[in-house]
Amino acid sequence: MPEQDFFEDPRRPTPVRRDFVRTVKRDGQDNLIVTDITAKLVYLSDGSIDTTELGGFYGCGCPTTLKPVGNSCFECHAVSCAECGGRCSQCLKPLCLQHSFFLPDAAEQSLRFCRRCYQDEKRGRLIGKIFGLLPFGSKRST
Repeated sequence: MPEQDFFEDPRRPTPVRRDFVRTVKRDGQDNLIVTDITAKLVYLSDGSIDTTELGGFYGCGCPTTLKPVGNSCFECHAVSCAECGGRCSQCLKPLCLQHSFFLPDAAEQSLRFCRRCYQDEKRGRLIGKIFGLLPFGSKRST
Protein backbone atom coordinates (compact mmCIF):
# COMPACT_ATOMS: atom_id res chain seq x y z
CA MET A 1 0.00 0.00 0.00
CA PRO A 2 1.22 3.52 -0.62
CA GLU A 3 2.81 5.38 2.27
CA GLN A 4 0.23 8.19 2.20
CA ASP A 5 -2.77 7.41 4.41
CA PHE A 6 -5.91 8.28 2.44
CA PHE A 7 -8.17 7.51 5.38
CA GLU A 8 -7.03 10.50 7.40
CA ASP A 9 -9.11 13.60 6.77
CA PRO A 10 -7.13 16.67 7.92
CA ARG A 11 -10.37 18.44 8.84
CA ARG A 12 -11.39 15.70 11.28
CA PRO A 13 -9.77 14.12 14.34
CA THR A 14 -8.28 10.64 14.28
CA PRO A 15 -10.95 7.97 13.65
CA VAL A 16 -12.30 6.22 16.72
CA ARG A 17 -12.90 3.05 14.75
CA ARG A 18 -11.82 1.69 11.37
CA ASP A 19 -13.50 -1.29 9.73
CA PHE A 20 -11.97 -2.84 6.62
CA VAL A 21 -13.00 -5.65 4.34
CA ARG A 22 -9.80 -7.15 2.92
CA THR A 23 -8.69 -10.02 0.75
CA VAL A 24 -5.47 -11.84 1.51
CA LYS A 25 -3.64 -13.96 -1.06
CA ARG A 26 -0.09 -15.15 -1.73
CA ASP A 27 2.07 -14.24 -4.69
CA GLY A 28 4.64 -16.43 -6.48
CA GLN A 29 7.31 -15.84 -3.82
CA ASP A 30 4.90 -16.89 -1.02
CA ASN A 31 4.48 -13.28 0.21
CA LEU A 32 1.11 -12.14 1.55
CA ILE A 33 -0.77 -9.59 -0.57
CA VAL A 34 -3.45 -7.71 1.36
CA THR A 35 -6.01 -5.79 -0.70
CA ASP A 36 -8.61 -3.49 0.84
CA ILE A 37 -12.10 -3.90 -0.62
CA THR A 38 -14.10 -1.40 1.47
CA ALA A 39 -13.46 0.78 4.51
CA LYS A 40 -15.69 2.40 7.11
CA LEU A 41 -14.35 5.10 9.44
CA VAL A 42 -16.09 6.40 12.56
CA TYR A 43 -15.27 9.87 13.96
CA LEU A 44 -16.43 11.74 17.05
CA SER A 45 -16.92 15.45 16.36
CA ASP A 46 -18.89 18.14 18.20
CA GLY A 47 -20.98 15.64 20.14
CA SER A 48 -21.99 13.60 17.09
CA ILE A 49 -20.79 10.34 15.57
CA ASP A 50 -19.74 10.75 11.93
CA THR A 51 -19.24 7.80 9.62
CA THR A 52 -17.29 7.79 6.36
CA GLU A 53 -17.46 4.85 3.95
CA LEU A 54 -15.08 4.29 1.09
CA GLY A 55 -16.53 1.99 -1.53
CA GLY A 56 -13.68 0.41 -3.38
CA PHE A 57 -9.94 0.21 -3.78
CA TYR A 58 -7.57 -0.40 -6.65
CA GLY A 59 -5.07 -3.24 -6.54
CA CYS A 60 -2.43 -0.78 -5.32
CA GLY A 61 -4.53 0.05 -2.24
CA CYS A 62 -5.63 3.54 -3.26
CA PRO A 63 -9.37 4.35 -2.90
CA THR A 64 -11.28 4.47 -6.17
CA THR A 65 -13.07 7.64 -5.07
CA LEU A 66 -9.88 9.71 -4.78
CA LYS A 67 -7.81 8.74 -7.83
CA PRO A 68 -8.52 8.00 -11.50
CA VAL A 69 -8.02 4.52 -12.91
CA GLY A 70 -4.59 3.78 -14.36
CA ASN A 71 -4.01 0.42 -16.03
CA SER A 72 -4.35 -3.34 -15.62
CA CYS A 73 -1.09 -5.15 -14.83
CA PHE A 74 0.27 -7.48 -17.52
CA GLU A 75 1.42 -10.01 -14.87
CA CYS A 76 -1.44 -10.19 -12.34
CA HIS A 77 -4.25 -8.22 -14.07
CA ALA A 78 -4.71 -6.02 -10.97
CA VAL A 79 -6.09 -2.57 -11.75
CA SER A 80 -3.95 0.28 -10.37
CA CYS A 81 -4.63 3.99 -10.03
CA ALA A 82 -3.06 6.41 -12.51
CA GLU A 83 -0.33 7.41 -10.02
CA CYS A 84 0.79 3.89 -8.99
CA GLY A 85 0.39 2.08 -12.31
CA GLY A 86 2.87 2.51 -15.14
CA ARG A 87 4.50 0.90 -18.13
CA CYS A 88 7.82 -0.84 -18.69
CA SER A 89 10.37 1.60 -20.13
CA GLN A 90 11.43 -0.85 -22.83
CA CYS A 91 8.56 -3.14 -23.85
CA LEU A 92 5.72 -0.83 -22.66
CA LYS A 93 3.80 -3.58 -20.85
CA PRO A 94 1.39 -2.15 -18.22
CA LEU A 95 2.61 -2.88 -14.67
CA CYS A 96 1.41 -2.54 -11.08
CA LEU A 97 3.79 -1.57 -8.25
CA GLN A 98 4.26 -5.19 -7.15
CA HIS A 99 5.52 -6.27 -10.55
CA SER A 100 7.61 -3.15 -11.27
CA PHE A 101 11.38 -3.02 -10.93
CA PHE A 102 13.17 0.33 -10.89
CA LEU A 103 16.65 1.39 -12.00
CA PRO A 104 18.06 4.93 -12.15
CA ASP A 105 18.89 6.42 -15.54
CA ALA A 106 21.73 8.85 -16.32
CA ALA A 107 19.69 11.77 -14.90
CA GLU A 108 19.10 9.82 -11.63
CA GLN A 109 15.39 9.38 -12.36
CA SER A 110 13.78 5.99 -11.77
CA LEU A 111 12.92 3.95 -14.83
CA ARG A 112 10.24 1.26 -14.46
CA PHE A 113 10.89 -2.21 -15.94
CA CYS A 114 9.09 -5.54 -16.10
CA ARG A 115 11.00 -8.54 -14.72
CA ARG A 116 12.46 -9.62 -18.08
CA CYS A 117 13.54 -6.15 -19.21
CA TYR A 118 14.94 -5.42 -15.73
CA GLN A 119 17.19 -8.48 -15.92
CA ASP A 120 18.26 -7.57 -19.47
CA GLU A 121 19.02 -3.98 -18.44
CA LYS A 122 21.03 -5.03 -15.38
CA ARG A 123 23.00 -7.51 -17.48
CA GLY A 124 23.63 -4.86 -20.14
CA ARG A 125 24.83 -2.34 -17.56
CA LEU A 126 27.17 -4.92 -16.00
CA ILE A 127 28.64 -5.84 -19.38
CA GLY A 128 29.04 -2.14 -20.19
CA LYS A 129 30.97 -1.58 -16.97
CA ILE A 130 33.21 -4.60 -17.59
CA PHE A 131 34.02 -3.66 -21.20
CA GLY A 132 34.43 -0.02 -20.21
CA LEU A 133 37.34 -1.03 -17.97
CA LEU A 134 39.14 -3.18 -20.56
CA PRO A 135 41.66 -1.43 -22.86
CA PHE A 136 40.36 -2.89 -26.18
CA GLY A 137 40.04 0.29 -28.18
CA SER A 138 42.73 2.38 -26.51
CA LYS A 139 45.63 3.52 -28.68
CA ARG A 140 49.02 2.92 -27.20
CA SER A 141 51.84 5.23 -28.09
CA THR A 142 55.07 3.48 -29.09
